[in-house]
Amino acid sequence: MLFAASTSLGTDIPPVVSLIAGLITAGAVHGTKAAIRPVLNAGSAGVAAPVVSTTEDIASTALAFVAILAPFLVLFAIAGFVWLVVRWRRRRRLAAQGQPA
Repeated sequence: MLFAASTSLGTDIPPVVSLIAGLITAGAVHGTKAAIRPVLNAGSAGVAAPVVSTTEDIASTALAFVAILAPFLVLFAIAGFVWLVVRWRRRRRLAAQGQPA
């Protein structure tokens, strides 16, 4: 996003809009963490802090991998959809001719 904002490649979105969207997203995440962490620490005497931190690390790593793999997953989803449509049309055509599918 920073690269696209600084070079204006591959997007028609002005850099200011990207900056504002990034600030809002980061602010929302930080605000949520800042509100929840003291409650968890007070409620569990600090025991929940490492568990929550590890969970956050695992979730962020998983989301990073999903972001990298998403384009490939979309290609597989499209290929699967095309296969299902072809299979459905073939069965429908065979049924119309009176042959078993």
